[in-house]
Amino acid sequence: MGLYVDVVAIGPFAAELRDCLDHPPERYATTRAGATVMATLFGVVEGTGGGHLIAAALGVADVWDFNQHELAPARIDDAAMRAACARLANGDAYLRDLARLRRLAVAGFRFYLRPNG
Repeated sequence: MGLYVDVVAIGPFAAELRDCLDHPPERYATTRAGATVMATLFGVVEGTGGGHLIAAALGVADVWDFNQHELAPARIDDAAMRAACARLANGDAYLRDLARLRRLAVAGFRFYLRPNG
């Protein structure tokens, strides 16, 4: 079994962030501002190599060191992320997720790496 990674984002809802969340915008029609919501980013399915590439660009040196799983957006290397994405089949989607992460970070979301493998 290969390594798969994703990032769970948790933070306060704001209507202008609906397009950054997992569900269609209309699903959030009755969601109160400030309600805690989640989104999933970087569903890396390319296997172990891809998971390690994305994790490293996110600032995680060892995906099995649980002390590193809360991500610090300021430590994410955008250039390394672009380079990693260029090597992966779903790279364009991951670059869109990087843009989502940046918007969610400004809004006060927290981010957690979730390895599986």
